[in-house]
Amino acid sequence: MIEDAGFKLTIIEDNPPMDKIIYGLPGKEEQLENVAKLIENMGKLRIEV
Repeated sequence: MIEDAGFKLTIIEDNPPMDKIIYGLPGKEEQLENVAKLIENMGKLRIEV
């Protein structure tokens, strides 16, 4: 893990694509699920949003 190398992950700079969510396009549900999963995983790893 990253901690083994002496680092601590404290933030994620990029985000998953959200264009379909923003514009209400087909596929927005899948993108929203991906965003929710990212936030859930970040919480498990104690990475702040």
